[in-house]
Amino acid sequence: ARVSSLPPTAPRGAQCGAGGLDPASGQLEFEVLTRKVFHVHEDDDARERAEAAASQALGRSEALSGQLAGHVGRILCHPRRFSEFTSQFLALLAGPGTLAEPLPAIDADLPRELERLKELGLDEGATLIFDASERSPASRASARLCPLVFTNVEPSMRLAAVERAMPLILLQRHPAADDLLRGIRLPDSDRPDGVPA
Repeated sequence: ARVSSLPPTAPRGAQCGAGGLDPASGQLEFEVLTRKVFHVHEDDDARERAEAAASQALGRSEALSGQLAGHVGRILCHPRRFSEFTSQFLALLAGPGTLAEPLPAIDADLPRELERLKELGLDEGATLIFDASERSPASRASARLCPLVFTNVEPSMRLAAVERAMPLILLQRHPAADDLLRGIRLPDSDRPDGVPA
């Protein structure tokens, strides 16, 4: 995790934070940098969870289109919800809107790294089920990011170990997803969709 703060002795009026707009504080603030895991349970509504996952993984404000550190990068889905959830999730990405629109990269090296990971995933046997570059072929030659969604990703794959912030979503069946919260079911707003892997 990254820690950001100014010491309690910072000069009055000193500022820190994004854009220099936040007042100085003696409190430590922790920001999770690892990609988060999103859970889809057996009794979840597939469409509602697909909308939430898409927003948290690729939303322009919520995740800077997948470039924000700590955004959702992996989705663990109960097998009985997998097919329906996947259909709903891909429909959101393929439909009208801006979720999967190729966007300029914050890091100039990121488009090349995303392309490298695409080839790595295919070489390792993962299944590419969505590639936004197919919607915008010209983006391949530019510094723009095209979201990718893989499934059939095994924990032993190097693709599964990626932690760098980018619009790369790994969708996995996970029969134990419901067991993670067995006996401590929380309101949806409090569920640990943002728990680091």
